[in-house]
Amino acid sequence: MTVLAELLGETVSAQRLALSAQTLSDLSEQQLKSAFARAARECKFFPKPVELRELAEGKPEDKMIVEAEAAWNWIVGFMRSFWHPDVGIYQNSPKIPAQTEYALRQVGGFGILSQMENTSEPFIKRDFIAAYRRFPIAEQNAVSLGNLLPPLQSQVKQLAGTKTISGKPRVEDMNVARDRMVAAQNRKEDEAAERLERGRKRHQEQIEWLRKRGEL
Repeated sequence: MTVLAELLGETVSAQRLALSAQTLSDLSEQQLKSAFARAARECKFFPKPVELRELAEGKPEDKMIVEAEAAWNWIVGFMRSFWHPDVGIYQNSPKIPAQTEYALRQVGGFGILSQMENTSEPFIKRDFIAAYRRFPIAEQNAVSLGNLLPPLQSQVKQLAGTKTISGKPRVEDMNVARDRMVAAQNRKEDEAAERLERGRKRHQEQIEWLRKRGEL
């Protein structure tokens, strides 16, 4: 730090050096070396501790974008491995982090992700990253917003009488979904067999026609 101060023509007191060192004590030796090297190349004036930290770790907004992109890749992989449109999230699947789950809800959930195409994926990803970055603010304001908005759960219970609504899928519903999947697969196999049979018949008819014309 003293070498950097001398390089930039700055007179720095021992107390300031000690306070700066204390502020940056959680950074690794490699991070500090990188920050000082970048400061020597990029700074015109002796940097403050917060500036050295940004040089070592990157700007908070840049770190958040990188984290949000990693969360996007994670949730797309989760959807492909642990979610089905007829069943929902499989049992014993990994827990979705709260911030990732919030961003997922904001873009419309797995139903939207499962239907995205190459042309729409960049826009859905953009909205996901924006929502992921908003999560800390949304979490901080959740209590105050809850006090402003009327409680929906009590109104739902009143409309439903004594029944309550559960977000967990029932065993019967999962069995129905499984039967639908099996039926859909059977239909696909039957349709493929029918197409194959029709193709075989057309081929046989063409052979018979060519034989009658004497071309075979």
